[in-house]
Amino acid sequence: TVKKKQKIELTKEQGWHSEQELVELGWSKNKIEGAKAKCKALGESHARRNEYDGEEEFWVTTKEMGKKTESMSFEEMHQQEKEATGEPNADFGGPMFAMLEADKTRADKAKDTKLALPAPQSKGAQTRDAL
Repeated sequence: TVKKKQKIELTKEQGWHSEQELVELGWSKNKIEGAKAKCKALGESHARRNEYDGEEEFWVTTKEMGKKTESMSFEEMHQQEKEATGEPNADFGGPMFAMLEADKTRADKAKDTKLALPAPQSKGAQTRDAL
């Protein structure tokens, strides 16, 4: 599996600027006229009069910066199947497994000797010892 990821970040510096401020920023006359035309076409959201001196201002982008990052990852998975032969080997060693093995051996011996347990008595049965 191959995964490719792209991320693009764009940072814009924007603000209200008068024609004179744009000249001070080094904008050409042609660029200023283009910005003014676009801002006026967009309406009040991009063109206004300054509330203090009444000078016409335009909402313009003065600087754009971008950052692009790419990453790629590669993942390879393998799966192998094999038919089991014989009994599984559960000999993992260690004291806990030795204790389990001893319990199993003890249980096997108990089955072989068939311990004789007394037969259960009914509730109403009386024995000579009980009388």
